[in-house]
Amino acid sequence: MYNKLPSHKKAISLRTHVKVLISLFLVYNTIFFSLCVSAQQPINVLVNDNIIDFAEQPFVENGRTLVPIRAVFEALGAEVGWDENTQSIMCKKNDVCVSLTIGNNIALINNELTQLDAAPKIINGSTMVPVRFVAESLDCFVGWQELTGTVYIADNKSLRDLHVHFIDVGQGDCMLIMLPNGQNLLIDAGNAKDADTIIEYIKAQEISTLDYLIATHPHSDHIGGLVKVIESFDIRNVYMPNISYDTKTYKNVLNAITKKNLIIHTAKDGVTILNTNGLCAELIAPVEEVYKNTNDYSAVLKLTYLNNIFLFMGDAQQISENLITADVRANVLKVGHHGSETSTKEQFLKRVSPEYAVISVGKNNSYGHPSQTLLDRLTQIGVSILRTDQDGTIAISSNGNVLVINTVDFSINTQKTVMESNIIPFKNNQKKLIDFAETIDLLKYRCYNQESSQLGKAG
Repeated sequence: MYNKLPSHKKAISLRTHVKVLISLFLVYNTIFFSLCVSAQQPINVLVNDNIIDFAEQPFVENGRTLVPIRAVFEALGAEVGWDENTQSIMCKKNDVCVSLTIGNNIALINNELTQLDAAPKIINGSTMVPVRFVAESLDCFVGWQELTGTVYIADNKSLRDLHVHFIDVGQGDCMLIMLPNGQNLLIDAGNAKDADTIIEYIKAQEISTLDYLIATHPHSDHIGGLVKVIESFDIRNVYMPNISYDTKTYKNVLNAITKKNLIIHTAKDGVTILNTNGLCAELIAPVEEVYKNTNDYSAVLKLTYLNNIFLFMGDAQQISENLITADVRANVLKVGHHGSETSTKEQFLKRVSPEYAVISVGKNNSYGHPSQTLLDRLTQIGVSILRTDQDGTIAISSNGNVLVINTVDFSINTQKTVMESNIIPFKNNQKKLIDFAETIDLLKYRCYNQESSQLGKAG
């Protein structure tokens, strides 16, 4: 049984209420990325996508990553001063003034006391402070990517949650992805009959622009609704595989693209759509230029947000799977070809090792999708299965570390759009469901406008 949530205008609210008993200590460490890494692993720091070259390298102490404060603050456009007499560092940006003292784990942000995770210290002439404090004190986004040992810092504090909507279009595919940077990406648009539902669903998210549109391959259950979608929204970038296909549906899509003077970017292995602040959208297939089966031309998208990874397979089958050389490990796998036996083969599934598998499939379809063999394959390795024919539209949100999963009841009538969200019980024992927005509100620092202290000579 799913617990009913109140109706929402949007499919996923940023303040999704998830009742989970979890200690404040665990929440604190989850949200602010304890940055526990091996002492041997180099730590990279990127500020606004620019890697910082430090004279003194960042290091981990008591589970906190310390970085040279001057390099990071200056990269963020702040002034930095040093008072030799008091052994204090003063930093100012706009109306925020930060003061720290060597050996003291109490800092001042606009004259308000704030406790640091670790006291500042001087090492080889560089003042080292916890990276989380550096970013949060200036109200910046900070994220940690464990796989690469990278800290991402950005001026844009609004960078927070990723929302992936697997829209129920019956026997077809359509995924709306609301990216943490405010952009939107659409993968496929179901059959022609699904166009109105897709358009209304997108508009219900208050979206008018699709920054990226991916048509995975020319089959009508993936591109049938694209003509109306293209006509209804401002489209910025279109990605399609290089394939000749002689159907009216495909020609209509190409004509709609031409009418809007849009350029088609070739969808193929090695194409990076977006790579910023720990958010990366990259195409990892098709690898070859020619395939016997149209399904194997499918554009396969790997979407990474810090420590959560989604893999969207289109209708790619075994031949395409075997040719993919990229790292395909993912938390969430959009199963290829609606759960057909010809896709998501055992060898490939082991490489992906997902926690969740989403199958976009129609009720009582004539193809026998999803195949029982495929379902057994997923179940045997402990993958939780989500199906649009049983669950309806599935919406998964991520803060880069934690996944929150909802189903969405969506219907169109002449008066209004009706949407209801239902929480899916959480399965994975390695992650916790938490209300990320509320936790941030609880823990984030308050800053008030104060005049800056006189900045001393740089030290």
